Amino acid sequence: MWVATPDAASRSCRPTLFERWGLHTEGNCRTIVDPPRVPRRRCVEIGGAARACDVKPGIRTRPGLIVFDLDGTLVDSRRDLAAAANRLIEECGGEPLDEARIGRMVGSGAAVLVQRALAAGGVREHPAGAVERYLRIYELGLLDHTRVYDGVAELLDSCAKICPLAVLTNKPRTHTRKILSGLDIEARFVEVLGGDGPYPLKPEPAGFEHLARSCGVTPAHALLVGDSAIDLETAERAKTGFCFARYGFGAHSVPPELARRCALVVD
Repeated sequence: MWVATPDAASRSCRPTLFERWGLHTEGNCRTIVDPPRVPRRRCVEIGGAARACDVKPGIRTRPGLIVFDLDGTLVDSRRDLAAAANRLIEECGGEPLDEARIGRMVGSGAAVLVQRALAAGGVREHPAGAVERYLRIYELGLLDHTRVYDGVAELLDSCAKICPLAVLTNKPRTHTRKILSGLDIEARFVEVLGGDGPYPLKPEPAGFEHLARSCGVTPAHALLVGDSAIDLETAERAKTGFCFARYGFGAHSVPPELARRCALVVD
């Protein structure tokens, strides 16, 4: 659970971050109150790890749905993504890349990742079927090192007391479901929408809008949580609130001037 660290003058008071948004949970019930104006800078704890958090003053966050990105938001999957990409590069005669460099290529779907990785690895001619080959390689090792970020499972349990949760990712749905199931967090979500579904990839907002309709809420009463500029653009196109997971490996793509537009920033 995200817990706001109290100021020195009130160390006995530890309200949840959702209470600072005006959301209070008692059992399966939800009570909504007007949130107080809060300073922009807060420290929160996710699980047992303290993180810095920015909240816009006076924000009225009353989500009827919270939608999460997957890679870099719920799970740290960079090592397995990089391993699959490097194996493909080597099979095509190229030179393997640093894990962090490949991590910066993630977010726009498998086809874009393969194109970027092969080009960066020095593969001039991209063979036919390269994307399919990458997906097969990745499927064999997608849970070798991938893990849920610390405190995320507890966070999901807290969020689920407030509203339905969903996943919106550009990763294929089959891979997404295997990761969520393998890491024992799939049951928290009412719907999982992958990049190979009937809707265009993010940042097109159609997938998010579908999730909102499915849960009977408007995008304005939902929240998108993600770690990249693609997620932020998706939220802005959908006209919904955005929580920037600045701890994720896609955070490099969101410069400070864009981060200031986010409703909530979590480090």
